[in-house]
Amino acid sequence: MNIHDFGGSFMRSRFTSLVLVALATTLAACDDDDATSPSALARLDSRSTGANGDSASAPTVGSLDLRGTVYQMSVRTPVVAGQDSLVRTPLAGATIELRRNLLVDGKATQTVVGTVTSAADGSYSFTGLAGGYYVAYGYPPAGSALTETLEYVAGTQAQVTTNLFMWKGQ
Repeated sequence: MNIHDFGGSFMRSRFTSLVLVALATTLAACDDDDATSPSALARLDSRSTGANGDSASAPTVGSLDLRGTVYQMSVRTPVVAGQDSLVRTPLAGATIELRRNLLVDGKATQTVVGTVTSAADGSYSFTGLAGGYYVAYGYPPAGSALTETLEYVAGTQAQVTTNLFMWKGQ
């Protein structure tokens, strides 16, 4: 994935942090001395969330529906006191690729589970997914000067909303 240089190291560090969080969460879900043991791998997708509602363990959601909106982000100029300087405009035609985080043979991997295109109002959805941990990758419409983006998704509830934000590249 090409990380555009909006904010320089911010975007690269955000991407790296998300991947590390996904890996750490996947490994933590094993809760075993040897995270690659067969018993740990067998439990990875069968663990429920903790009693205090934390999501460190793989969820046992029967069917997950993921919905959201893709936004084109811009800064309102000139900045006016008392007004939000960030402008969110729904973006049609963006491609959203959803990948599930998995632990395979002791290695963190991602498997593509689906690809959709955002509607005229910027909305998108994936339905009937298994509970688990995902990463939603957003790609701007062809010919656009917008940046690619990604969001980590913890599928710990039956319905999850994850919005994607795309900025104009430099």
